[in-house]
Amino acid sequence: MNTPTFTEPRSPWVVVTHADDPWVRAETSKLREQGGRVFPLNGHELRDPASLFTTWGDRLTATLTGTDWPGSDPGVPVP
Repeated sequence: MNTPTFTEPRSPWVVVTHADDPWVRAETSKLREQGGRVFPLNGHELRDPASLFTTWGDRLTATLTGTDWPGSDPGVPVP
């Protein structure tokens, strides 16, 4: 089995973990070094399919329009 990575075009596409997970911090650092983007989402807003799609849609819209969104600073994880 291959070790998961964020820097290659293969899964995982979504990771659910704690904000202080050292693997996630290391992989997001590598991804940013290569010009990648990280979209932290607050797990409390992702409790069911409807809220997941609403939250992701809001985040994507904010990214495309350049509006401010909580957690939009790529160096600061959403609490």
